[in-house]
Amino acid sequence: MSGLRGIPPVLACSAILGPLVDAGHGETILIADRGFPFREYCPSDHIVHVHGAGIPVIFEAILQLRGLDSTRYNPFPVKMMQILSCDRGNQTLVDVRHVLQKAIQTIINGSLPQGEQSDIQQVERLAFYELARAVSLCIHTDQDVAYGNVLVSLAGCG
Repeated sequence: MSGLRGIPPVLACSAILGPLVDAGHGETILIADRGFPFREYCPSDHIVHVHGAGIPVIFEAILQLRGLDSTRYNPFPVKMMQILSCDRGNQTLVDVRHVLQKAIQTIINGSLPQGEQSDIQQVERLAFYELARAVSLCIHTDQDVAYGNVLVSLAGCG
């Protein structure tokens, strides 16, 4: 349990809280699944490993502390890696990824101001990797969901 009130326990470490507090509006963080090649694509001083908490739990906890970037500035503040065409025939993979995407979308819908809406933008794999190079924080999870990576553009702190 966190010693600070209102801090979700999954985020209660300085390696996560520091970058979340320091991030400016529009900065992006990555919540990565187990298979994401974080050593290659994320700045090494911005990687935190979280075990035992799923991607939706971490995503929702972050939104308790920081909102999503406004759709006035960024029509897609949440991006996920698009499933490659060669994997679309794997129904189990597609179904598991769909459940994750639906959970993320439900959290987004509950976090936006009334009257504002945003869908998750699907980003081609290599383009997603390039976007990951600029993240201010990579939270690498042990959740095993192919294409389960989520880029989140943050709102300002104020």
